[in-house]
Amino acid sequence: MHVQWGRYPNGPVALQLVDEDGPVAVATVNVPEADLGPDEVCIKDYAENAGVLDLLVLMGVVTPTGRRIPTGFVDVPVARLLVAPAESPPITTRHER
Repeated sequence: MHVQWGRYPNGPVALQLVDEDGPVAVATVNVPEADLGPDEVCIKDYAENAGVLDLLVLMGVVTPTGRRIPTGFVDVPVARLLVAPAESPPITTRHER
């Protein structure tokens, strides 16, 4: 499994988990009103993505900041990127189409 980097249309870094068969999960969530640093992302670590934050930490991609951002139904953890994002085409989720 590896991480595909991209950007949401409004600018924040987007991370997608991909294996040899294709995309597995979008690991981030776009929270436009979140006050994030340029090296921070909101991790989708709930529902079908439970455990994604731990996986990204084990992969050496992020480290948790301890901050959480309310999104309406859940609070999502904010993580700091440990590696510079590669430029990829924007990642579009079904909620942004």
